[in-house]
Amino acid sequence: MNFGEAKQRVQDAIGASSTELTSQIATFVTDAIRDIHAAGRWPWDLRTEMFTVRGAITGTATWTKGATSVVLDTGNPATEALAAEYVGGLIKLSTNIYEIDVWDHGTATLTVDPAVIDASGTAAAVTIIQDMVSLASDVETVLEITDMAYPRVLSGRVGTQRKRLWPDPFLVIGAYPYEWWVRGVDASGNIELVLYPPPDDDRMYQIQYWRRVQLPTSDGEELEAITGIPERFHPVIVAGGKYRAFEFEFENEGVKASAQSEFYSGISRLRNFSRQDAGAFRRLRSGREYFRSSNRYLPTDRITGYTSDST
Repeated sequence: MNFGEAKQRVQDAIGASSTELTSQIATFVTDAIRDIHAAGRWPWDLRTEMFTVRGAITGTATWTKGATSVVLDTGNPATEALAAEYVGGLIKLSTNIYEIDVWDHGTATLTVDPAVIDASGTAAAVTIIQDMVSLASDVETVLEITDMAYPRVLSGRVGTQRKRLWPDPFLVIGAYPYEWWVRGVDASGNIELVLYPPPDDDRMYQIQYWRRVQLPTSDGEELEAITGIPERFHPVIVAGGKYRAFEFEFENEGVKASAQSEFYSGISRLRNFSRQDAGAFRRLRSGREYFRSSNRYLPTDRITGYTSDST
C-alpha cells in the first residue's frame, strides 16, 4: 500500500466530504504512523550502519596570543572535505585546548574558540582530533557500537552529556577507543557521538540503533519502503488515520471510542506478531535446524509468502 492509497482508504471509511477534513487526511495518516512508532520498539526500526571516525592529526602551526586564527605549517589534510570533518573538533596548542569553528583548507587556517591564551608560537607542535562525529539523521537511540578492526563492543554512556575535557582527550590518544557517549545534537538535529580515547588513526565502527520515525511525503511512496512497517500491518495505519479523523471532526463519543478501540487493538495485534518474529529470529540464530526438522518457515516467509522449507 502506498501513501495515496492509505489516504484514500481513510477518506472512504469516514465519508469525508468537507474540504477542510479532506485536506487533513495526510496529517491523520502520518499521525497514525507516529503513534505506532511511539507504541513500542519494532523489529523494522532496529538498524545497523557503519561510520568512520578520523584519527588524530599531528603537525606544526603558527599563532599569535590573543588571536582566533591558527595557521598550519604542516598537517593540513589532503582534501577540503576531510578538513571539514574536523570542524567542531579540538586543537591543542602549547598548553591549552581550543575548539575548531572554521577550517579554511585553501589557506590552512583554523578559526578557534576562544581566542588563544597560549604564548605566541611559530612552527610549534599541535595535535588535532575530531572529538565527535555526527551520526546519520535517522538515528534515534544508540544501542551498541562495535570496533570493526578489533572486534569488541565499546562500553556506552547513553544519554546527553555536556562536552567534557576530562579525562583530557589529548592525555591518551589510543589505537583502540574503549568507550563512547552521546554529546548532544548538531545544528541539523543529528546525534553527536564522542569516542574516548580518540583514535590515533582512521577507524571503522558499526552502530546498532533504533531508527527515528520515517514519514511518507508523496502519494506514490510505498509505506513499507518508507516506514518499515510490513504490508500486512498497513490496515492498522488506516485504522489509526480513521481514529485521528473522527477525533478531529466528530463529537459523537461512541464513534470516537469505537475508532480508538479498533486502532489500539490493531497495535496490540501488531505487537504480538512482532514478538513472534523476534522470537523466531532468536531461535534461528541459536539453531537453524529447528526450522528444517520441524518443517517451519523462516520469519521472512510469513512476510513474503515464500513457502519453501529448504530456505
